[in-house]
Amino acid sequence: MNQFNVQDLFFDNEDWLASVYDNLRKQMTKPTKQDYMRGILEQNLNEITRHMEDKIDHPKLKLYFMQFITNFITANELNQRLILEKFQSDKILKQIQESKDQTLVKCIFIFTFNMCQQGEIAEKLLFQSNFSDMIRLQIIEFFTKKEPQDEDLEWVSFLFGRIFIYPFKESYLQYLCKDVDQDTLEQIFIFIYLFMTKTTDQRIYPTVLQGYSPKIFDIQVLYDNSTTKIGFQFQLLDLHYLFSMIDEKKLQMIIFSMFSVVTFMGGFNYEVQKLFFPDIFIKSLDILTQLTPKETEKDQIEQNELITPILRFLSNMTHINKDVWEYLTQNSQQLQHILKFRQANLYQHREWTTVMIKNLCDCQQLREQMQ
Repeated sequence: MNQFNVQDLFFDNEDWLASVYDNLRKQMTKPTKQDYMRGILEQNLNEITRHMEDKIDHPKLKLYFMQFITNFITANELNQRLILEKFQSDKILKQIQESKDQTLVKCIFIFTFNMCQQGEIAEKLLFQSNFSDMIRLQIIEFFTKKEPQDEDLEWVSFLFGRIFIYPFKESYLQYLCKDVDQDTLEQIFIFIYLFMTKTTDQRIYPTVLQGYSPKIFDIQVLYDNSTTKIGFQFQLLDLHYLFSMIDEKKLQMIIFSMFSVVTFMGGFNYEVQKLFFPDIFIKSLDILTQLTPKETEKDQIEQNELITPILRFLSNMTHINKDVWEYLTQNSQQLQHILKFRQANLYQHREWTTVMIKNLCDCQQLREQMQ
């Protein structure tokens, strides 16, 4: 590195310039080399990026440059702040984002993950930087692929596990999903639901909602393996975004599936249940009340798939919840409509209705009404 000449970054020949960045990306794995290069970039970054704008179409140069930047910022907060505050070339980032090179796609995910090790930097990167659109569009692109590569799936999981642990000032889920078609939205929500389920099943976090852990200490300890595994947690603003989407019929099944995971063990933290009562709770009852038999088998299957997570959500909401008990006591017609699922053909419907009845039996008035 001592033999490195800053003028090498201004070669006109793309192949020569690519070889320079090929060497630099390898050097940037060492902290001392990162610090040395920071001194150069602090003085020359604008000139370097302007020169790169005319060369960035070169496929190897594009890849090596992004790998250089990624290694340059890894585990180095000063370098992260320098790139975040001083890198100004939208043209370079657009060219990188539009590339179909899978190695470059992976590099974008790794760069984002490595930049999101600290909340303040992560928030600026994701919402307010020149990199924001590139990152958002690359994530969206991943969810439009019919058969994404396993390695990309792994890095997107790492990335979501990192992004969704911070209490940002706005919802990143809403920011990510703006102007996205419903099919892609559904794929994003399915991915998140599966990640939430894994988080709960593997007891990675005691809650999938930031700041809403169970009140019982023993359960908190039992459901916390976050030091060894990567899990998923919403922030409250993300949940509010999902609330706003509840009338989108195509998305109701997956949204209620997510709600059923959020409210898991809700009885051990009443504040979780309060977030859904009365509005979402009553909405779920209304959906069940308005259901009618479908003419085609396909439509009936889709309706059954919607009923299952709603019943699971309702069973969670009826667990040690006096507000819900009182509401159902005063609205016996809706209670009777729920109880009819005891006779449903599908086992899942009967199962969650049975759990719900068990919870309701903790209320004497409701127990008497159901007899």
